[in-house]
Amino acid sequence: MFELRGCSVFRGGRPCADGISVRLRPGTVLVMVGPNGAGKSTAMKLLSGEIAPDRGAALLDGEAISGVEPAMLAARRAVLAQSADHAFDITVRALAGLGLRMVAAPIGGGSARLVESALEQVGLENAGERMVRTLSGGERQRAHLARVLTQLAAGERRYGPGTLLLDEPLAAQDLAHQLAILRLARAHAAAGGAVCMVLHDLNCACAAADRIAVLRHGRLWAEGTPASVITAPILAEVFGIDTEPGALPGSAQPYVLPQMMRPHATPARTGTKERKAECILP
Repeated sequence: MFELRGCSVFRGGRPCADGISVRLRPGTVLVMVGPNGAGKSTAMKLLSGEIAPDRGAALLDGEAISGVEPAMLAARRAVLAQSADHAFDITVRALAGLGLRMVAAPIGGGSARLVESALEQVGLENAGERMVRTLSGGERQRAHLARVLTQLAAGERRYGPGTLLLDEPLAAQDLAHQLAILRLARAHAAAGGAVCMVLHDLNCACAAADRIAVLRHGRLWAEGTPASVITAPILAEVFGIDTEPGALPGSAQPYVLPQMMRPHATPARTGTKERKAECILP
Protein backbone atom coordinates (compact mmCIF):
# COMPACT_ATOMS: atom_id res chain seq x y z
CA MET A 1 0.00 0.00 0.00
CA PHE A 2 1.32 3.41 -1.02
CA GLU A 3 0.41 6.27 1.30
CA LEU A 4 1.14 9.95 1.88
CA ARG A 5 0.85 11.22 5.45
CA GLY A 6 0.84 14.98 5.81
CA CYS A 7 3.34 15.46 2.97
CA SER A 8 4.64 18.92 2.11
CA VAL A 9 7.11 19.92 -0.61
CA PHE A 10 8.63 23.40 -0.85
CA ARG A 11 10.18 25.04 -3.91
CA GLY A 12 11.58 28.54 -3.60
CA GLY A 13 10.04 28.84 -0.17
CA ARG A 14 6.54 28.12 -1.49
CA PRO A 15 4.61 24.87 -0.96
CA CYS A 16 3.96 22.73 -4.05
CA ALA A 17 2.27 20.27 -1.70
CA ASP A 18 0.90 21.31 1.67
CA GLY A 19 0.10 18.54 4.15
CA ILE A 20 -1.35 16.07 1.62
CA SER A 21 -2.58 12.72 2.96
CA VAL A 22 -3.87 10.05 0.58
CA ARG A 23 -3.89 6.25 0.58
CA LEU A 24 -3.93 3.97 -2.47
CA ARG A 25 -6.10 0.99 -1.64
CA PRO A 26 -5.68 -2.31 -3.51
CA GLY A 27 -8.65 -3.02 -5.75
CA THR A 28 -9.61 0.63 -6.17
CA VAL A 29 -9.03 3.58 -8.51
CA LEU A 30 -8.20 6.96 -6.97
CA VAL A 31 -8.35 9.94 -9.33
CA MET A 32 -6.76 13.27 -8.43
CA VAL A 33 -8.36 16.38 -9.92
CA GLY A 34 -7.89 20.09 -9.44
CA PRO A 35 -6.95 23.33 -11.21
CA ASN A 36 -3.60 23.82 -12.91
CA GLY A 37 -0.83 24.08 -10.31
CA ALA A 38 -2.94 22.44 -7.60
CA GLY A 39 -0.20 19.95 -6.69
CA LYS A 40 -1.47 16.86 -8.49
CA SER A 41 1.77 15.97 -10.28
CA THR A 42 3.76 16.73 -7.12
CA ALA A 43 1.57 14.29 -5.19
CA MET A 44 2.11 11.70 -7.92
CA LYS A 45 5.90 12.17 -7.71
CA LEU A 46 5.72 11.68 -3.94
CA LEU A 47 3.75 8.45 -4.37
CA SER A 48 6.17 7.15 -7.00
CA GLY A 49 9.25 7.93 -4.93
CA GLU A 50 10.62 10.34 -7.54
CA ILE A 51 10.84 13.00 -4.84
CA ALA A 52 10.81 12.83 -1.04
CA PRO A 53 8.65 15.08 1.13
CA ASP A 54 10.22 17.98 3.02
CA ARG A 55 7.68 17.28 5.76
CA GLY A 56 5.50 14.28 6.43
CA ALA A 57 5.99 10.72 5.21
CA ALA A 58 5.61 8.90 1.87
CA LEU A 59 5.22 5.20 2.65
CA LEU A 60 5.09 1.77 1.03
CA ASP A 61 3.63 -0.80 3.41
CA GLY A 62 4.54 1.46 6.32
CA GLU A 63 8.17 1.94 5.23
CA ALA A 64 9.56 5.19 3.84
CA ILE A 65 9.56 4.93 0.05
CA SER A 66 12.98 6.61 0.00
CA GLY A 67 14.37 3.58 1.84
CA VAL A 68 13.03 0.99 -0.61
CA GLU A 69 15.61 -0.43 -3.02
CA PRO A 70 15.05 0.85 -6.58
CA ALA A 71 14.59 -2.64 -8.05
CA MET A 72 11.98 -3.51 -5.42
CA LEU A 73 10.20 -0.20 -5.97
CA ALA A 74 10.17 -0.75 -9.74
CA ALA A 75 8.60 -4.17 -9.20
CA ARG A 76 5.85 -2.77 -6.96
CA ARG A 77 4.75 0.24 -8.98
CA ALA A 78 4.97 1.59 -12.53
CA VAL A 79 4.67 5.25 -13.51
CA LEU A 80 3.47 7.05 -16.62
CA ALA A 81 4.79 10.58 -16.30
CA GLN A 82 2.85 13.60 -17.55
CA SER A 83 5.45 14.14 -20.25
CA ALA A 84 7.35 11.02 -21.29
CA ASP A 85 9.99 11.14 -24.02
CA HIS A 86 13.39 9.73 -24.89
CA ALA A 87 16.61 11.02 -26.39
CA PHE A 88 17.40 8.14 -28.75
CA ASP A 89 15.80 6.33 -31.66
CA ILE A 90 13.97 3.15 -30.74
CA THR A 91 11.15 0.96 -32.01
CA VAL A 92 7.80 0.78 -30.26
CA ARG A 93 8.44 -2.86 -29.30
CA ALA A 94 11.89 -2.07 -27.91
CA LEU A 95 10.48 0.83 -25.89
CA ALA A 96 7.82 -1.42 -24.40
CA GLY A 97 10.54 -3.95 -23.62
CA LEU A 98 12.42 -1.41 -21.50
CA GLY A 99 9.80 -2.09 -18.84
CA LEU A 100 11.37 -5.52 -18.32
CA ARG A 101 14.74 -3.94 -17.53
CA MET A 102 13.20 -1.82 -14.78
CA VAL A 103 12.68 -5.02 -12.80
CA ALA A 104 16.29 -6.06 -12.18
CA ALA A 105 15.74 -9.71 -11.25
CA PRO A 106 15.22 -12.16 -14.14
CA ILE A 107 11.60 -13.15 -14.65
CA GLY A 108 12.10 -16.32 -16.67
CA GLY A 109 10.30 -17.21 -19.87
CA GLY A 110 7.40 -15.33 -21.37
CA SER A 111 9.07 -11.92 -21.57
CA ALA A 112 8.10 -11.48 -25.21
CA ARG A 113 4.49 -12.31 -24.39
CA LEU A 114 4.42 -9.59 -21.73
CA VAL A 115 5.58 -7.04 -24.30
CA GLU A 116 3.10 -8.15 -26.96
CA SER A 117 0.25 -8.17 -24.42
CA ALA A 118 1.10 -4.61 -23.37
CA LEU A 119 1.17 -3.42 -26.99
CA GLU A 120 -2.21 -5.03 -27.59
CA GLN A 121 -3.70 -3.40 -24.50
CA VAL A 122 -2.76 0.07 -25.76
CA GLY A 123 -3.78 -0.56 -29.38
CA LEU A 124 -0.26 -0.67 -30.85
CA GLU A 125 -0.05 -4.39 -31.62
CA ASN A 126 0.54 -3.62 -35.32
CA ALA A 127 3.09 -0.87 -34.70
CA GLY A 128 5.86 -2.80 -32.94
CA GLU A 129 8.49 -2.16 -35.60
CA ARG A 130 7.70 1.51 -36.12
CA MET A 131 10.17 4.05 -34.77
CA VAL A 132 8.75 5.96 -31.84
CA ARG A 133 9.73 9.30 -33.42
CA THR A 134 7.30 8.60 -36.30
CA LEU A 135 4.30 8.29 -34.00
CA SER A 136 1.73 10.97 -33.24
CA GLY A 137 1.71 12.50 -29.78
CA GLY A 138 -1.12 10.26 -28.59
CA GLU A 139 0.49 7.13 -30.04
CA ARG A 140 3.82 8.01 -28.43
CA GLN A 141 2.14 8.37 -25.04
CA ARG A 142 0.51 4.95 -25.49
CA ALA A 143 3.89 3.44 -26.41
CA HIS A 144 5.19 4.66 -23.06
CA LEU A 145 2.07 3.27 -21.42
CA ALA A 146 2.95 -0.11 -22.94
CA ARG A 147 6.38 0.19 -21.29
CA VAL A 148 4.67 0.89 -17.97
CA LEU A 149 2.33 -2.10 -18.35
CA THR A 150 5.23 -4.39 -19.23
CA GLN A 151 7.11 -3.28 -16.13
CA LEU A 152 4.05 -3.79 -13.94
CA ALA A 153 3.36 -7.25 -15.37
CA ALA A 154 6.99 -8.30 -14.80
CA GLY A 155 6.86 -7.17 -11.18
CA GLU A 156 3.53 -8.89 -10.58
CA ARG A 157 5.07 -12.26 -11.44
CA ARG A 158 7.02 -12.00 -8.19
CA TYR A 159 4.94 -9.78 -5.92
CA GLY A 160 1.35 -9.97 -7.11
CA PRO A 161 -0.84 -7.05 -8.23
CA GLY A 162 1.12 -3.79 -8.27
CA THR A 163 0.29 -0.09 -8.28
CA LEU A 164 -0.31 1.84 -11.49
CA LEU A 165 0.44 5.57 -11.37
CA LEU A 166 -0.78 7.52 -14.41
CA ASP A 167 -0.28 11.28 -14.70
CA GLU A 168 -2.69 12.65 -17.34
CA PRO A 169 -2.86 9.40 -19.37
CA LEU A 170 -5.71 10.75 -21.53
CA ALA A 171 -3.74 13.71 -22.90
CA ALA A 172 -3.75 13.77 -26.72
CA GLN A 173 -5.94 10.63 -26.88
CA ASP A 174 -9.06 10.33 -29.04
CA LEU A 175 -12.33 9.24 -27.48
CA ALA A 176 -11.91 5.54 -28.25
CA HIS A 177 -8.45 5.41 -26.69
CA GLN A 178 -9.58 7.46 -23.70
CA LEU A 179 -12.23 4.84 -23.06
CA ALA A 180 -9.73 2.02 -23.55
CA ILE A 181 -7.31 3.52 -21.01
CA LEU A 182 -10.07 4.06 -18.44
CA ARG A 183 -11.19 0.46 -18.89
CA LEU A 184 -7.59 -0.70 -18.55
CA ALA A 185 -7.34 1.13 -15.22
CA ARG A 186 -10.62 -0.36 -13.99
CA ALA A 187 -9.52 -3.85 -15.05
CA HIS A 188 -6.24 -3.52 -13.15
CA ALA A 189 -8.13 -2.54 -10.00
CA ALA A 190 -10.59 -5.41 -10.49
CA ALA A 191 -7.60 -7.79 -10.57
CA GLY A 192 -6.52 -6.54 -7.13
CA GLY A 193 -4.10 -3.77 -8.07
CA ALA A 194 -4.18 -0.14 -6.98
CA VAL A 195 -4.52 2.72 -9.47
CA CYS A 196 -3.91 6.44 -9.07
CA MET A 197 -4.57 8.77 -12.00
CA VAL A 198 -4.37 12.50 -12.55
CA LEU A 199 -7.20 13.63 -14.84
CA HIS A 200 -8.55 17.00 -15.93
CA ASP A 201 -11.80 15.76 -17.46
CA LEU A 202 -14.21 15.53 -14.53
CA ASN A 203 -16.60 13.26 -16.45
CA CYS A 204 -13.80 10.78 -17.13
CA ALA A 205 -12.78 11.04 -13.48
CA CYS A 206 -16.31 10.23 -12.34
CA ALA A 207 -16.54 7.31 -14.78
CA ALA A 208 -13.27 5.72 -13.65
CA ALA A 209 -12.89 6.52 -9.96
CA ASP A 210 -13.93 4.74 -6.82
CA ARG A 211 -12.72 7.81 -4.98
CA ILE A 212 -11.75 11.30 -6.13
CA ALA A 213 -9.19 13.51 -4.39
CA VAL A 214 -9.67 17.22 -5.11
CA LEU A 215 -6.51 19.32 -4.75
CA ARG A 216 -6.22 23.10 -4.59
CA HIS A 217 -3.22 25.29 -3.76
CA GLY A 218 -1.22 22.17 -2.87
CA ARG A 219 -3.80 21.00 -0.34
CA LEU A 220 -6.17 18.08 -0.28
CA TRP A 221 -9.44 20.00 -0.39
CA ALA A 222 -11.84 17.05 -0.50
CA GLU A 223 -11.78 13.28 -0.94
CA GLY A 224 -14.66 10.87 -1.37
CA THR A 225 -16.87 9.13 -3.86
CA PRO A 226 -17.51 11.00 -7.12
CA ALA A 227 -21.04 11.90 -6.00
CA SER A 228 -19.77 13.32 -2.69
CA VAL A 229 -17.08 15.61 -4.12
CA ILE A 230 -18.26 16.63 -7.60
CA THR A 231 -20.83 19.04 -6.21
CA ALA A 232 -21.89 22.59 -7.00
CA PRO A 233 -20.17 24.13 -3.92
CA ILE A 234 -16.83 22.41 -4.59
CA LEU A 235 -16.94 23.21 -8.31
CA ALA A 236 -17.46 26.86 -7.39
CA GLU A 237 -14.90 26.98 -4.60
CA VAL A 238 -12.12 24.96 -6.26
CA PHE A 239 -12.63 25.38 -10.01
CA GLY A 240 -14.28 28.82 -10.04
CA ILE A 241 -17.35 27.72 -12.03
CA ASP A 242 -21.07 27.72 -11.28
CA THR A 243 -22.96 24.66 -12.46
CA GLU A 244 -25.28 22.03 -11.07
CA PRO A 245 -23.95 18.50 -11.75
CA GLY A 246 -26.40 16.00 -13.16
CA ALA A 247 -26.57 12.29 -12.35
CA LEU A 248 -26.71 9.42 -14.80
CA PRO A 249 -30.14 7.71 -14.91
CA GLY A 250 -30.33 4.95 -12.35
CA SER A 251 -26.94 5.87 -10.92
CA ALA A 252 -25.34 8.26 -8.46
CA GLN A 253 -22.49 8.95 -10.92
CA PRO A 254 -22.36 12.72 -11.52
CA TYR A 255 -21.58 14.52 -14.75
CA VAL A 256 -21.00 18.14 -15.72
CA LEU A 257 -21.77 19.85 -19.03
CA PRO A 258 -19.63 22.75 -20.32
CA GLN A 259 -22.77 24.24 -21.88
CA MET A 260 -24.21 24.67 -18.37
CA MET A 261 -21.13 26.29 -16.82
CA ARG A 262 -20.47 29.93 -16.09
CA PRO A 263 -17.71 31.70 -14.17
CA HIS A 264 -18.23 31.80 -10.44
CA ALA A 265 -19.36 35.24 -9.30
CA THR A 266 -16.66 35.58 -6.63
CA PRO A 267 -13.21 34.19 -7.59
CA ALA A 268 -11.99 31.37 -5.36
CA ARG A 269 -9.58 32.44 -2.64
CA THR A 270 -7.14 30.48 -0.53
CA GLY A 271 -9.23 29.03 2.29
CA THR A 272 -8.44 29.03 5.97
CA LYS A 273 -7.82 25.79 7.78
CA GLU A 274 -11.36 25.99 9.17
CA ARG A 275 -12.88 26.50 5.73
CA LYS A 276 -10.78 23.68 4.30
CA ALA A 277 -11.96 21.32 7.03
CA GLU A 278 -15.59 22.06 6.14
CA CYS A 279 -14.91 21.12 2.52
CA ILE A 280 -13.28 17.74 3.18
CA LEU A 281 -15.85 15.00 2.79
CA PRO A 282 -15.73 11.41 4.04
